Amino acid sequence: MRLTILLLAAAAAASASAQDAPPDPAPATAGQSGTTSGLTDLNQTVNDLRDAQDPPAGDEAAPAPPAAPAAGDQPPAPDPSAADEAAPVAGESAPAPEPAEPAAATPPEAHPPILPTYLRHPGAELDPEQNQQIARTVARGQAMIAIARAGLVGSQDMLAHLPDPDGAGIAGWIAEPQGNAMLVTFYAAAEAGPKAVYRVSVLGARAVSRETFLDPAERPALTALQARMAAARAATDGLSNHPCTGQDFNVLVIPPEAPDAPIDVYQMSPAVPRGHFPLGGHFRSRVDRDGHIAEVQSYGACVALVPPATPAGTAPSPLPASGPDDQLPNEIHVFLAAWTGHPLLVTSGGRTWRVTPDSIAEAQ
Repeated sequence: MRLTILLLAAAAAASASAQDAPPDPAPATAGQSGTTSGLTDLNQTVNDLRDAQDPPAGDEAAPAPPAAPAAGDQPPAPDPSAADEAAPVAGESAPAPEPAEPAAATPPEAHPPILPTYLRHPGAELDPEQNQQIARTVARGQAMIAIARAGLVGSQDMLAHLPDPDGAGIAGWIAEPQGNAMLVTFYAAAEAGPKAVYRVSVLGARAVSRETFLDPAERPALTALQARMAAARAATDGLSNHPCTGQDFNVLVIPPEAPDAPIDVYQMSPAVPRGHFPLGGHFRSRVDRDGHIAEVQSYGACVALVPPATPAGTAPSPLPASGPDDQLPNEIHVFLAAWTGHPLLVTSGGRTWRVTPDSIAEAQ
């Protein structure tokens, strides 16, 4: 019963201090610190209980219990007045014995909940190789986006400054990183190899510098890397791939990671009619160092994504899209997320993925 005594002592002390202390001038308003009903002075009460159990060092120890009487001594006679105080008054019932404190129940063993797949942390079940594949896919999609944007800005700048592109013999264009910018080169075929006709440096969404070479005799030859990229683009012209519409492919040539590394060329179906973005009808051709096509990959059927209009001040709504049955989303999905201006919800490999121009993660 030591705990009960300590609790009563603490309550008495608290009651006495409450009588001596002046009343508060006004009740505290809701939301102020330390005024929540049922929790006021909880910390002080706990401290009082601890102080009662463990007196501070230096205080006198509690008095020892009285010693047992020596042999031959008689115990003191009981005090009759004390007996009268302890006896119940006539007509009153004796106080009920204090109930015993119930034993604390042992809490059941806690088990973490089993969450469904769509609530688990994105990538929690992916192995390191799959995480690396996602990183490579996002990086490739971003490279395609940068090349496509640079080609669009460069083409607009070229058409504004070159009076007759067809007469100049332009056969194609390539783009490659140049510091923080992208260098877009429009070239023409020549007996000694392709030569530059128009070069423009694109930074973000604007052209910052340009060079024009109208005289065929003064046109500079492409660098060895640029010549390889132009040859890889030309190698895909003879393939039997067909776009989803009657218009020509938009061709994106990825600069190789090393001078002798293979070059990937993407043939992308254009968005025709306007606002209809083909989910499929795209192809990737890998061209080896000798100019031969090593492999060709097709990306889906000609199904169009038609994004809804986005009201001002709201975020673009996700577009549902299908993906490979047993694989992760690919770089075409990353490219389409930027092309359409909407994130994609790609169902692939038994999961649903949220794909943006910057990331691929399992949808929550």
